[in-house]
This record gives sequence, C-alpha cells and structure tokens, in this order.
Amino acid sequence: AQIILSESTLDNKQWQLGATKIFIRHPESLFFLEESLERHDYDAAMKIQKVYRSWVAKKHSLEQRAAAANLLKGKKDRRQESNNPQFVGDYMSYDKNYGLQDSLGPNKDERVVFADQVVKINRRMKPERRDLIVSVEAVYLVMRTKKLNKDWYKLIRRIPLKDIISCSLSTLKDNFVVIHCPPTDILIECSHKTEMLAVMLEYCQLNTGRAFVLNFNNSISYSIPGGDTRQLAFTQDPSAQRPKLKKVGRTLTISIAPGIGKDADTAPRLTVQVGGGVPKPVGGGGGGIGGGGM
Repeated sequence: AQIILSESTLDNKQWQLGATKIFIRHPESLFFLEESLERHDYDAAMKIQKVYRSWVAKKHSLEQRAAAANLLKGKKDRRQESNNPQFVGDYMSYDKNYGLQDSLGPNKDERVVFADQVVKINRRMKPERRDLIVSVEAVYLVMRTKKLNKDWYKLIRRIPLKDIISCSLSTLKDNFVVIHCPPTDILIECSHKTEMLAVMLEYCQLNTGRAFVLNFNNSISYSIPGGDTRQLAFTQDPSAQRPKLKKVGRTLTISIAPGIGKDADTAPRLTVQVGGGVPKPVGGGGGGIGGGGM
C-alpha cells in the first residue's frame, strides 16, 4: 500500500499509514484514488483486449493463407512470389479514402475485408483500371477519375456474394479471374487473386452456407452486356514474363511464361513458439504482394 501511494501523484501530506489502516486527510483524495484505480483497470483491460485481438487476427491470417494455398495447389501454376506470403487485405488505404468509401452509397458501412486496384477487361477487350472492394456482403467495382487535381469515384457495379455462381481461372501462372454472376460476367486481372478468392469464398460460405465453384481451364467463355459472349484462350510462352494479350475476333489469347509448378507447396509452415504465442509462418503461403502476384 505504501508503494502504491508513494508512486501516485497524491501529496504525502494527504495520507498516513496506521497499524492496519490507511488514513486519508480529505475526501477528495479518496475520490482521486478510486478514479485512478478505475483508470488503471480500464487501461489494463484495453491492453489485454488488444493483445487478444492481435492473436485472433494472426491466427485467422494463418488459417486463411493455408486455405488459400490449398485452393490452387495441383490446379494452377504458381509464381515465385507465391512463396512470400503477406495477406494485407487493404492494398490502397481504403480506411483513409473517404471519397472511395462514399462511392459505395448506402452500403458504405459494410465491413470491408479486401481492397485492391485491378484491371478490368471491358466488352471490347480493352483494359480499364478499377478499384475492387470486397465487403462481407458484396463485391464492388469503382471507377476512378481525376478532375481539377482531385480524385472522383463512381460505383460501376455491386455484386452480392450470394449471386456469384462460380469463378474461372486458367491453369497457368497468370492473374486473370472471371467472376460468373448475373446479369453479365466480369473479367479482371488481380495481382492478389489468391487472397481475393479466399476472402470471397470465406464470406460467401458464412452468408449463404455454400461456396461458389472454382473452375480451372485454359479455354474460358464469359458473358458480356448485350447478351453476347467472349472467349479466353491461355497459352504458355517462355518469353512472356508478363502476360501478352492478343485479340482475334471474339477471342482474347493470353500468353504467359511457366511458373514454379502446380504442385508447389505454398502453404504457410509454422514454427512452435514458446509461451503460447501465435506460431509465425516460416515458409510460403497463398501468394505474394507487390509486383508479383498470387
């Protein structure tokens, strides 16, 4: 008791130790001590909650990366960068971009679990830069334009996760994904496709009790506005370290160099951590970040 009182900001003249009791000179000093105790308890509780939330987040990230790696293993060629796993979730500071948040309109309060810039291939098979956002309820595509040195955002499409029928990918190491959903499909190139698909599958399962199908084929057909269809054809080209796109009629041919193989083990490998902490990954994961891809 003496140590606690001496380390407090309470003047030494405001208290005195007895044989079995502490004597406080003024009631205000007692109120101050009670308030200090409540503040200390609150700070301690916040610290415990912060550590626990961090533990839960790291544990969930490890589980998510392991599940993501299994999605593509044996089905799709992987990049070298897939052995450097980092699931960030927000790749464009969505939480600080209020203009982008406002573009979601009445749905802007939905919890966002993934945000990244992607390339959308339009109906004329031309690339367009788009912001892709995945919330716990839906997938959003947002167009970004610059006027008077200011970014402006316009929501192009909202796809509820429950409406996604399937997603199609090639068996090569490219980053193209076709999202099959009514009324028309969407073709995008996303460098963090593994994380994106893992998040979409997780929350689709939570919301609907089902997971949409993942198809792997080097010939993919998808629908476009107007009731028409387009065809994707994927081929290997050792010289194409970056995808080469060639349009012929209604077919878009995409050539890409070989990767590290379909059976590459990119699941996170764990080390045993003393003290009951979260094991840290020492190996690969579902994919990489930056200029590589997953």
